[in-house]
Amino acid sequence: MRLASLYKFYQSHFGYKSVADRQRIAFGRAVADCMRVLRDVYRDQDLSPVFQYHESLYARQLTLQFLDNLMRMVQERFDNIFKNLIYYEHEIVIDEQYLVQTRRRGLQIASPFLWNQGRKEIIFLTFSAPNNIFQELGVFITLAETLSKRQIPVVGVKEYTYWDIANASECSGARSDVIPATVVAVIETCNSFMKDKTFP
Repeated sequence: MRLASLYKFYQSHFGYKSVADRQRIAFGRAVADCMRVLRDVYRDQDLSPVFQYHESLYARQLTLQFLDNLMRMVQERFDNIFKNLIYYEHEIVIDEQYLVQTRRRGLQIASPFLWNQGRKEIIFLTFSAPNNIFQELGVFITLAETLSKRQIPVVGVKEYTYWDIANASECSGARSDVIPATVVAVIETCNSFMKDKTFP
């Protein structure tokens, strides 16, 4: 099974509350649109997908807000988005040895990020103000460095940053300050998805 975002995993692990279904669906579609445009930007090595989305009759107002904030944050820090920032469509693939056997085949967690080679910095895009960054990063490190069969495609990470593109703000933490989450607790959350009959 595949989780569409790290946030879905964090939500289960930390017990974050869900919003109402209609609001959740609308928000999810806005996020999906934003990430699709970002993938297109890096695929084409051109910002035209952003402008094309702005001109679309079907553009979502929330997605426009996300994209405008993202472009503003990039321009404040970097002269050239394609030279200074690399986009990785990374996916955590949990090693089957840690998972209970169910009808589901493995567990994959989408975890795309931007890589700032100059500062050895992984940048995660978030869509709300972060208030649990170090605990979430601890879970990410355990997932990505201990439980995943697929290695992170960058080396020597020194810093993690959350770009909250809903509010155009950022929050950073040094890798040395992040304590990996307990392996047993993270495996337990992995297996809660494997056993959850209500999850698609």
